[in-house]
Amino acid sequence: MLRQDALDALHRNPEVSVLIAGAGVNGAGVFRDLACQGVDALLVDQGDFGAGTSAASSHLIHGGLRYLEYGDFRLVREAVQERNRLLVNASHYVQPLPTCIPLFSHVSGLLNAPLRFLGLRDAAAARGTWIVRLGLALYDRFSRSIHDNLPASRLVNRQASRELFPALNPRIKATAHYHDAWVRHPERLILELIQAGLREPAAGMALNYMSVVARDQQDVLLRDHTNGTDIRVRPRVIVNAAGPWIDQVNQRLGRPSAFIGGTKGSHLVVAHDALYEALQGHMMFFEHTDGRVVLICPFHDRILLGTTDIRVDDPDDTCCTPEEEAYLLTMVSQVFPRIALSPADIVFRFCGVRPLGASDKAAAAISRDHQLRLLPGTATQAPVYSLTGGKWTTFRAFAEQTVDAVLTELELPRRRATQDLAIGGGRAYPDTPAAAEDYVRDLAAQYHLRPATCRELFARYGTGAEDVASFCAGHAQGEERMPHSCLLKAELVYLCRHEMVVHLEDLLLRRTLLAMLGQLSSAVLEEVVTVMASELEWTAAHKEAELRQARAKLQTRHGVVC
Repeated sequence: MLRQDALDALHRNPEVSVLIAGAGVNGAGVFRDLACQGVDALLVDQGDFGAGTSAASSHLIHGGLRYLEYGDFRLVREAVQERNRLLVNASHYVQPLPTCIPLFSHVSGLLNAPLRFLGLRDAAAARGTWIVRLGLALYDRFSRSIHDNLPASRLVNRQASRELFPALNPRIKATAHYHDAWVRHPERLILELIQAGLREPAAGMALNYMSVVARDQQDVLLRDHTNGTDIRVRPRVIVNAAGPWIDQVNQRLGRPSAFIGGTKGSHLVVAHDALYEALQGHMMFFEHTDGRVVLICPFHDRILLGTTDIRVDDPDDTCCTPEEEAYLLTMVSQVFPRIALSPADIVFRFCGVRPLGASDKAAAAISRDHQLRLLPGTATQAPVYSLTGGKWTTFRAFAEQTVDAVLTELELPRRRATQDLAIGGGRAYPDTPAAAEDYVRDLAAQYHLRPATCRELFARYGTGAEDVASFCAGHAQGEERMPHSCLLKAELVYLCRHEMVVHLEDLLLRRTLLAMLGQLSSAVLEEVVTVMASELEWTAAHKEAELRQARAKLQTRHGVVC
């Protein structure tokens, strides 16, 4: 359904069963699950789909090994099981990640870890081999219950560790090795959840750049930020999945709350050949000098450095500060002392606010578990379910919990489970490299495209590459490439027509990885905006405004000048 079609439908009939505010991964997960149950839902977001907290994560799909110290066994068990499910259901974007913990001591943490477990201490401290070995044994045990598809953990001594990682700090006593997973392109996975919901026959609708502004009796007033107009809808149930903006949305609904106590996490994407080589395909997961757990992770052909954990009051007033930048750059020398990074190595900066529950604990000690908070309905007000906390990894389980509560509210049964439901380009995904090559060869033969082209599309979209390949094969520009980027011209047209793109930044920051991987230049920007302007029928003035807006966002929020 096109954006204007959805708006026209709402003007004709403002009644919807469920209004979902917030199109991050939790909101998108709820939208898909409701659609699978035959429930019509309207999903709205004040920005683009997946543009908030969900786009600013560490790109990890993980159980949360460190949460064991705080006694969050339920969360860790659920998270490793959901991680394993995503490795099957979304294998085009979620892939195994070999992870290494460099250990500088054998006995560190023997006192501090039990105190944290008992809730007697919040402060972080280094973990030694004995504590990490115990934690990994529990981690392995939790992982075995659902789709046990990852190798078991192991401890490697100093000599063998130096052989695996020649650039490793010689002070390291041992390394602990285990597997988690990472998501290659989270924004696209969110979009695919939404598209899956729209394909169901439940007449669901999704609108980006549409925010909740007020409530008037049973009506909720929405504002379309593309043109400033307002529209009324009348939901029976409201799901507030606005992340760090949850309390703001509840205030606008006339239902004040104080659910959120968010913390900011900043990340850097760097280009550095020596560091990339030193990682040997592994993520390094360790304590910085202040005890904060940080990571150095291969990310496509770049490296991702993260993250900070700083209390914030205003989710709209966040950016990666010079102090955070220095904090992240200097941590590398703890593990690889001969490798020095500088600001010149940074290709992209980003930060987001975790929608954690309000708490007086230290930032690192606040539980990442999810909680559904209900503001009950009245004779004139729909009930509001607010989704607080949570992790990227557990979005499906959180959506299931939320939808079960909504179904009870609507007095409807659950029709379908989502545990084994493939997402987007993860459907019928080849399970071996040979099968993947067969898929690419068949795709090329079916649509008369070069195998190299189909291989690239498969890498970007999984089995969703077939839709893009079919479009490109029937487009006048076929396999013609953009002169200064990796995209095909017809592929870019496909994204504009089928993926609810509104602004230039939607393509640069979310539908593609051009910005995040440092592939932008003035030439690329001009090429992309020219195609968009033609496809979306922008005037010359609109085109220039989009360029100005995108350049300003890229520079102020991400440190990208082009």
